[in-house]
Amino acid sequence: MGLFAQALPLKFLGNPVLRQVAKPLSKKEIKSSSTRDLIKGMEKTVAKYEGVGLAAPQVGISKRVLLVVVPETSPPIPCTVMINPRLTDTAPSVDSIGTWEACLSIPGMFGFVPRRPNIQVDYLDEKGKPFRITASGFPAVVIQHEIDHLDGKLFLDHIKRDDLMCEEEWMSRNYDIDQGFGNWTKTELPESETSNFEYGPSN
Repeated sequence: MGLFAQALPLKFLGNPVLRQVAKPLSKKEIKSSSTRDLIKGMEKTVAKYEGVGLAAPQVGISKRVLLVVVPETSPPIPCTVMINPRLTDTAPSVDSIGTWEACLSIPGMFGFVPRRPNIQVDYLDEKGKPFRITASGFPAVVIQHEIDHLDGKLFLDHIKRDDLMCEEEWMSRNYDIDQGFGNWTKTELPESETSNFEYGPSN
């Protein structure tokens, strides 16, 4: 049985790990049994709490690993693991979309967060193969939210005081989070693209 064979305990607002910039994985780490166990534990955790994304710092591991799963988009995003992800379309965007966001590490709170409406992210999968996802709408929001976690940021950092409310008030206003808008595409990149990623030091 792996170290993380069960759902993992979450870390909550105030825990210093959520404010650390997570470290990239080395090529050796990506293929290690400890990383496989971490991913399995994260998958069980996001399923347990019915989340749409989870980053390793949220379970106390300051590594650049995240996963997203958005079943309501068309097509649905299956559980997708991203290692050492990087936003590659970084040109300033004059447009933004505002959506209500919540976070497993900040239970009971909702915030109205401005995000880029379209993104492109390159990442490595569990086998170290490079991929690219181009996303818009809600999938783009989820990916940006999770990458923020890897950079020591929380959705609270993006909002004004008036755009934050507790779950009771949020529900009383009949607000909703539309998880079905937007789309995404996934492309496998040439193996040569692996040289463009930042890796942790080899042991």
